[in-house]
Amino acid sequence: MTTSCTRALCLAIFLLVSLPVAGQDVLGQFLQTGVSLNYPVAPTYSHNFSLSQRYSFLDPVLETRGVRHLELAHFSSFKWGASRSFGIGVLYRFRDWFEGSRVDELRITEQLNFVSEGEVVRTGHRLRAEQRIFSDLIRYRFRYRLAMDGPI
Repeated sequence: MTTSCTRALCLAIFLLVSLPVAGQDVLGQFLQTGVSLNYPVAPTYSHNFSLSQRYSFLDPVLETRGVRHLELAHFSSFKWGASRSFGIGVLYRFRDWFEGSRVDELRITEQLNFVSEGEVVRTGHRLRAEQRIFSDLIRYRFRYRLAMDGPI
């Protein structure tokens, strides 16, 4: 049984790797630095504050160098039970200061986290909804993440 599963896995990996793929035509080079402060307020409540900036060495769209934006963010997490948490956060991205043609962005994030502890493998599910608010429009983004970890 183990040999057939290993063969099937190797075949699936080979098929995925051999598929034709396309990448970006122009390469952009960015550096994002930041500082973050995490601290628990109570056993079931914690904060995260962060400040970061993105610097472009070569922007293929604008063909410029320099600071692209500055971000100021806050995220709060609330635990309920041993394996569930809810989070809400706000992020403000200052773009207009650095690129007059770009507008600032306000981002509101809601998140649900579920973790299940197995005997060997820990599995985590994260559902996230974001509202990206610009001066002229609102964009909605929904994400799901499946994470599995365990000892090697």
